[in-house]
Amino acid sequence: MSLVRLASLRFLFLAAAALALPTLGCGGGGGGGGGDDVACNNGLDDDADGLIDLADPGCESATDTDESNVVKPQCSDNIDNDGDGKTDFPADPGCLNSNQNDETDDCPDGPNCPECSNGKDDDEDGKIDADDPGCSTARDTTEEEFNSTACGPRVTVKPMPSSGKVSGTLDLAASHLISAGDCGGLGSEIAYQVTVTEPTVIVASTAVAGTVVDTVVYVRGADCSNNSELVCNNDASPTSKGSTVQASLDPGVYFVIVDGNTNSSAGNFNLEVTYYKGHGQTCDPQVTNDCAPGFFCRMLPGQTGPTCQPPRCGDGADDDSGTLDGKTDYPLDPGCDSLLDDTEDDDCPSGPNCPACSNTMDDDTDGATDYPMDPSCGAASGTSESCTSTEPVGAISGGTTAGTTAGATSDRDPSCGSTGSPDRLYQLTVPQLESLSISANASGFEYVLELLNSSCGGSALACTDAGTISRSNVTAGTYFVSVDGYFDTSSGPFTLQVSGVIAAGGRCDGGLYASGALTCATGSACNGTICKGSKQCNDGDNNDTDTFTDYPNDPGCDSPQDDSEADDCPSGPNCPVCSNGADDDDDTFTDYPNDPSCGAASGMSEGCAASEPIGVLTQPTTSATTTGATNDVAPTCGSSSNSAGDMTFSLDVPRMKSLNISTNASFDAVTVMLDSSCTGSEIACEDFSDIALGATPAGRYYVIVDGWSSGTGTFDLTVSGQIVAGQSCESALAQSGALTCTAGFACSGMPGSRTCQVAACHDGLNNDGDAKADYPNDPGCDSPSDNDETDDCPSGPNCPACGNGLDDDTDGLFDYPFDDACLSAASRSESCSSSEPIATLTMGVTTGTTLNASNDMDPSCGSSSGSGPDLLYQLDLPKLDSLEIDTPNSFDTIFQLFPGSCGAAALTCTDFPPATLNNLAAGTYYLNLDGWSSSSLGAFEIDIAGVIASGGRCDGDLALSGALTCKTGTTCTAGTCQ
Repeated sequence: MSLVRLASLRFLFLAAAALALPTLGCGGGGGGGGGDDVACNNGLDDDADGLIDLADPGCESATDTDESNVVKPQCSDNIDNDGDGKTDFPADPGCLNSNQNDETDDCPDGPNCPECSNGKDDDEDGKIDADDPGCSTARDTTEEEFNSTACGPRVTVKPMPSSGKVSGTLDLAASHLISAGDCGGLGSEIAYQVTVTEPTVIVASTAVAGTVVDTVVYVRGADCSNNSELVCNNDASPTSKGSTVQASLDPGVYFVIVDGNTNSSAGNFNLEVTYYKGHGQTCDPQVTNDCAPGFFCRMLPGQTGPTCQPPRCGDGADDDSGTLDGKTDYPLDPGCDSLLDDTEDDDCPSGPNCPACSNTMDDDTDGATDYPMDPSCGAASGTSESCTSTEPVGAISGGTTAGTTAGATSDRDPSCGSTGSPDRLYQLTVPQLESLSISANASGFEYVLELLNSSCGGSALACTDAGTISRSNVTAGTYFVSVDGYFDTSSGPFTLQVSGVIAAGGRCDGGLYASGALTCATGSACNGTICKGSKQCNDGDNNDTDTFTDYPNDPGCDSPQDDSEADDCPSGPNCPVCSNGADDDDDTFTDYPNDPSCGAASGMSEGCAASEPIGVLTQPTTSATTTGATNDVAPTCGSSSNSAGDMTFSLDVPRMKSLNISTNASFDAVTVMLDSSCTGSEIACEDFSDIALGATPAGRYYVIVDGWSSGTGTFDLTVSGQIVAGQSCESALAQSGALTCTAGFACSGMPGSRTCQVAACHDGLNNDGDAKADYPNDPGCDSPSDNDETDDCPSGPNCPACGNGLDDDTDGLFDYPFDDACLSAASRSESCSSSEPIATLTMGVTTGTTLNASNDMDPSCGSSSGSGPDLLYQLDLPKLDSLEIDTPNSFDTIFQLFPGSCGAAALTCTDFPPATLNNLAAGTYYLNLDGWSSSSLGAFEIDIAGVIASGGRCDGDLALSGALTCKTGTTCTAGTCQ
């Protein structure tokens, strides 16, 4: 729907049917008097081709209103081509614009009929379709009316589709006017209007497949521009770029805003908004997820029907079914695992399932019995009294848990730290997980984290010094987390952070899921108490009745997205090695999950020499640790005395044009790639550089991260590559953005069968009807791989400078291809050539990366062998006495500063920042950030600081952010330094 509603468009929509009716001539011919309202019956040569009326080949009949011989598109030819009584754009729901040559639609009751043509009052305002002020055209997908400037004059506002799902792109050149004060959010933003007609709880999340940009999500009320958030979130988990918020809303208008985390955050996101009933509202217990997360549909005493209520372990009542036990809620009731548990039922004190901390026995013979008397019991539901802990054992029930070791006793000496420092223990109970991440933020001391088994004793499952514990394929059960100091004097406050992904078929009814710390795996959702998906291999059901359910347990499941569990195991010829009942590699371990070489029951190799479970690479970057791992392999490019632990991962790829694997480790790491047998000669082994392969056949590979010698620690394993045209892009690696189609191709098709097909900006077609086709000619095309030509040129607010019909840099040249600075019609500046969008610096500190950027400039102060990839930034400066530019915490950078145009001589070319410039005139400047040589690239930080001259403006973004300040003796008054 158009963001600005024009009166003329409203008139066109309401009058379109009348315009389509034949206008019959009144009277005979001569002298041009007959039928003078109809071009083909008015006696005139309307198209000046020497032919009049029916003698003109452009006239199909005496009622034809156009003599021209040009064949018009169906959506502007004044003909009801699909016979639905509606003609042309904007009246026909089949017409996206007037240049479209197909009016076909399935209205009024087809599944693809838009809200503004379905004959329904979708927004319940008493008005339908063309009569609804929310409808600008018959093609509009929502009747909802909204204020396009509600969030600020430059902020894009869009309606939230009725599906609750929408895709968008954060553009560095777009608005940076609003931010979520409590959560950050310094980038550009897009606001989506949501209207609720009854008390509603919404969950809005970008932590879904397809989100590649680091986002902040927040919700504002009808006064969107007041900079006040109802709720906000920056990252749903420590490892997620997506964010999730939950808000309880009264009837009214609200805005869900997706913002970039930093002012250099740009890229694509997917937003999903789900609507639930809130506390006290009538609900249907047969409808899955009818109530909001954290609430349950149940009948309270005295009610006539079920309503949404908080969980039984947090409602202040004794809710045991059957005989009440006189104990209420967590942590007092032994049936409560957390405040978010919805059952208090237990068989204590003498039943077989009564937990150790409520069974009236001194299980660890320390003279203290049960909760709260035994300090090892963090709650009555505690399953172990055996933890040696002077302080009570806490319980981890959410994504963050705050605590302190200050004043605590030293009960345990960590395997990767020093001795004698105070420690705290926490109980962690999890369902079956694909992955688990545990980290901490500590204040004032160097901490150590240990993960212990259910006995709370013996060797730690993992130990890290001020890092992150990352585990894959975690078995459901109870674990313990120890927070300790590295040195004997180390102590202080900390915050534990826990996140993870529940495996398909795993339980999702615990407090960790309800809090958002745990999420269902991609492609599945919490259905009641189990993470189920739409595919047979992630729906929680035993579809082939073989006693095995879903990936990774069923031998017929290659992945959670596999839609068939069928197999011929255990004795059929196609039964995979990891389910055939044989010890194929003679290591005394047989099949999944007993053989650690088997990452799933469908595994085709027991040959990997891996003592730890084999991880699966599904994301661009996978974080893990070799700390505590076994030394299983000795890479050929490692030390001859290699003794370090190693981790193995499976990698499934389609046919690739190129494939890259890189490792960023806290230790001296070696990366190895093996074929599908996981044995034999190495495909690649790299110590100092990335694994870079050309053409790579489709199939399964194995990647091992090891230490060169004896070093271990945390690492990030990054996978990237280009898929051969026509090949599948359906895999998790492709959908997460790790693998992309080659230039000029995009991942297209129906989910389940998507392949790399020619992109809209590379197909030779004028897809958006603006007479311009493909990159670099169409201003809607950022690259040949862009799959959307849509733009609002030449006069829309988002039309790029190189497609707007203006001479923006007053050099006498207009747009692409005439202005040399325009690399394409989508370029954002006529004064500077940049393959990447030119962002505006608005803050004192800006971060980014030149990885994957182009090399557009070779500064004179760089290497003679050529500089690295670069990025261009715009600075809008007032009159300055001085300006300092620095790039700390960066790779080997150089930068140039240009006045007004990149064609002008640079004011500075700096190899060793910082650089200080004095007496700068007010105006627009461009900063080119580059690498000294072709190998200089990566993450960087730009610091800007300056002093505004007397009389200089102090109301710009850089001044408001504090990067620029008035000179000593002057203050910012009425927008200037006086």
